[in-house]
Amino acid sequence: GATKVAAEAEEEGEEERARYAAVVAIVAPVAVGACNTSPAFRSDPLVTQYWKQLYGPSVSSDQQAAEALSPLHRLDELDPSVKLLLVHGERDPRVPREHGD
Repeated sequence: GATKVAAEAEEEGEEERARYAAVVAIVAPVAVGACNTSPAFRSDPLVTQYWKQLYGPSVSSDQQAAEALSPLHRLDELDPSVKLLLVHGERDPRVPREHGD
């Protein structure tokens, strides 16, 4: 996916970043670990375990580490020329509505 394309560009020494025309995110959490205030996530031990395995143990408890990985806290890095579509349901228990607003 996108990570592989970016990694290959970096390995080949290309200075220009990988470019995309559009991004679609379906039910995508915008805040992970300690940044995510959703009760659906905060009270679920399986989600905490998943975050620890995927992102490392500090993301579940360290606000700074979680912010470094959370898209919500990296909006200034978005390329304004790339179209972004966020899709999720109003009553989705996994992602709070405010994450898609």
